[in-house]
Amino acid sequence: MQLFNPRGAPRTLLAVLAICLAACTAERIKPLGANTLADAGSDDGYLLLSVTKNAGSNAWVVFRALSGESRALDAHGHSYWRRHNDFPDNAGRSGQLMFARLAPGHYELVSWRLLAHSGVQRNRELGPPALPPINFFVRKAEVVYLGNFYINANFDYAETLPRGLQPIRSAGIAISDESKRDLALFRKRYTGFAEQPVRISVKTRPEWSLRIEGH
Repeated sequence: MQLFNPRGAPRTLLAVLAICLAACTAERIKPLGANTLADAGSDDGYLLLSVTKNAGSNAWVVFRALSGESRALDAHGHSYWRRHNDFPDNAGRSGQLMFARLAPGHYELVSWRLLAHSGVQRNRELGPPALPPINFFVRKAEVVYLGNFYINANFDYAETLPRGLQPIRSAGIAISDESKRDLALFRKRYTGFAEQPVRISVKTRPEWSLRIEGH
C-alpha cells in the first residue's frame, strides 16, 4: 500500500507548509503586552505604528537597523491560527497596533509584503523587490510613532465574483498619519504609558507609491 504520494499531497497541507515557511524566514516582532510599564532607567526606546490590510491572510512592513538584519511588522502577527483585529470599526480593513521595544539608533523601512490567499491565489507573496529606504530613529526612553501602513489590493471581477474568488489585480501601500486613532488605542491598552509623550514621525517617499501587479 502506498502511504504517501508527494505529487498527490493535499493542497491544504501544502498551503499550511507555505504559511509556516513564510512565517519562519525572518524574526517577527510581537507587540508588547498590555501590562508593560514605562521604564525610565532602561536604555531602550519604543516604536509605535499600525499595519492594516484589505486582503490576503497577512501583510507586513519590513524594517532593519542600518547594520542589522531585516525584521517584519505584521498586520496579523506570525500565527495563522490566532489572528485578531484591532480595528473592527474600519470596514474592509483589518490589522493590529504594533508597540515594540527597540534599542536606540537609526533604522530604515525597506519594503512591504501582502500574503495573498483566495480560491485563485494561494499564499502568494506580493511586494516590491526593493524600495528606497525610509529612515527613522529611536531615542532612549522615547516612543516614536511612524503612522499607519495600509497594504491594499485592487481586484478583478469585483462586481461579479465573491471576494474569495476575485484575483488580485494589483497591491500597494499607503502611509498616513492616523495618530488620533492609534494613540487613543495605545493610551487605552498600555495604561503604563498613559502620560508618556509620543513623537510623531510619519514619513513616506514617492517611490513607495508604486503598485505591484497581481497576475
